Amino acid sequence: MAGRNRCARIFLYFRLTFIHEQEELPPKAPNKDTHITDNIRNLFIIIIISPLLYYIIRYTRELFLIAIALWWMTTNNNAFIPQTILFFSLGAYFPISGVNPLELFTKYRPFFLTTFSLFAIADIMSHVAMGTPWNLQIHRFALIFNIPVMFLLADWCTRHSYSNKTLPNAAFIVFCVHYPIVVILRKLCISTFVYANEFTHIVLYFICVIASTFISLGIFMVLERYFPKLKNILSGNR
Repeated sequence: MAGRNRCARIFLYFRLTFIHEQEELPPKAPNKDTHITDNIRNLFIIIIISPLLYYIIRYTRELFLIAIALWWMTTNNNAFIPQTILFFSLGAYFPISGVNPLELFTKYRPFFLTTFSLFAIADIMSHVAMGTPWNLQIHRFALIFNIPVMFLLADWCTRHSYSNKTLPNAAFIVFCVHYPIVVILRKLCISTFVYANEFTHIVLYFICVIASTFISLGIFMVLERYFPKLKNILSGNR
């Protein structure tokens, strides 16, 4: 039972593969190198160096992406800076190269769906059942293959009229504010339900993720309704 409880607590700390890289270790081995504002700090860094990244990506293309990916894959624990640069550069690569990512992902849909499924299963199993020295690398590969699947899912929702006007506008604000909220909620749940069973911890995991999403959307709606100018400043008028 103790082993199952430990697995459940690790799962509570482990974000599902379609969110993003886990930021903390279990309570007995806290990672003191990260802070709840790290993602916002890195966003400011990216904004400052974005002109430089534009020219690097324009003239080096895939070589730069491979180099950053290797940097990210070989960095232990929370590689927030290489992770931020990599995903920003991936987003910039397609328009700079004149490639439509949705067309590319649709063309190779079976490959991306299969690879996503395999890495998602391996990611979860390596964290909660069969730990390996390659846990972190498996997790990061899973993140990479989540990107095409999210494109395909968004395309499917759009084609079937499952769309929402608020969510695209709120995406940037939610990205900026969700992490501090989910960290606070997770710490609160773990400190409050220290001796809870594994099922409770798994339920609390989902509650934290869902609650942080709704709280972030609420912050966006308040800003949009009562402080639109501040919202435009904070989001870069997105």
